[in-house]
Amino acid sequence: MNASALNYQYDFGVVAIARSGTLWLSRLLSFGEHSICFHEPQTRDVDVASAGGFYRRVGFATTCGNLSQLDAEKKVYVVRDRESAWESLYNLGFEEYRGHFDACYDSLIAGAKSGDGLVVLYADLFTRDSCEKIWEHIHGGLLPPWRYDEHVRMSATVTKEAMANELGNQGVELCQPHG
Repeated sequence: MNASALNYQYDFGVVAIARSGTLWLSRLLSFGEHSICFHEPQTRDVDVASAGGFYRRVGFATTCGNLSQLDAEKKVYVVRDRESAWESLYNLGFEEYRGHFDACYDSLIAGAKSGDGLVVLYADLFTRDSCEKIWEHIHGGLLPPWRYDEHVRMSATVTKEAMANELGNQGVELCQPHG
């Protein structure tokens, strides 16, 4: 475990079950000198304390199994349907972790019900509206109008086809990058 990451008082944190967009959100929320959002900082060798001297806000995005290890002033809970999240992990070969997965999911739901943060449904996560709500909750201001489009354009894993498949063709309207 990374002691620097575990003992740091973060400005914000994003918590979700595995395979629910934490990496994508950590990239969206890392913005120049304004903020950095570490993805799974407790499992990596990152000097979180040094980042606090450069960035105005320092945050994390992590899976719920690590929620008790990290604390943040502002929290966002990304809630995904239990079975679709499990199917995603199972398809990657993690079938022996079902018990751990269920405990993590229950922890995530308890956190989301606690009322101490913003709750976003995974099915809505990749929309401009949800990204703006997350940004405003964390930073207290508006998402720069170009930031969402630029992030979607640069994120090779987020395409209309991939998201339509992932969201089960639920009719979620995605903002497509220009160009």
